Amino acid sequence: MVYSGLCLHPWIDGAPSCAEARPACCPSCAAASLPPGKPFVVVGHGHRDRQVLGPSGPNGDPEWLRVGTHRFRCRACEAVFVVVPRGILRRRWYSGIAIAQALARVVLLGQSGAEVRAAISPFALLGDSARRGWKQLGVWLAAAPQLFWLPRPAANVEGVLGQLASLALGRDSASPIERIVAGVVSIGSE
Repeated sequence: MVYSGLCLHPWIDGAPSCAEARPACCPSCAAASLPPGKPFVVVGHGHRDRQVLGPSGPNGDPEWLRVGTHRFRCRACEAVFVVVPRGILRRRWYSGIAIAQALARVVLLGQSGAEVRAAISPFALLGDSARRGWKQLGVWLAAAPQLFWLPRPAANVEGVLGQLASLALGRDSASPIERIVAGVVSIGSE
């Protein structure tokens, strides 16, 4: 997975063309996408729609979005990869922005699982157990150090949130959750 320079909503509002989304080189073998005087090495390989759940910003309402992504194939090494907007996490339905907010709401604000679910999940219909808490939140808390591509390894959720907040340069006056969300958006490609 390779991240575009665009965040989630600008991507949805005006998704880049294949040419605009094409990376300069293959993330697997580092071959140039378009060597001078030669045909493309990294070529378009179709589109994939992907669902993304959760708020798209620190004060946003929970959403259920469908995001079109670009797939590419490298003719040099045969790698196939996808280009996605920033804030999308590998193998997760909820965006990195939503997950980071959920973690911050529990750890920093002390909110209950039910309160976090109400703020993050776009699904209004809940079963009896969901009214008491949110099982997915426990999964994210346990996996937090592995969820985000951070500059340094983090041992716990607090370390993850601290690093995300530190990545939000020039946002000292913003709330902790706003800084954490800005940090998620600033994370580079894996």
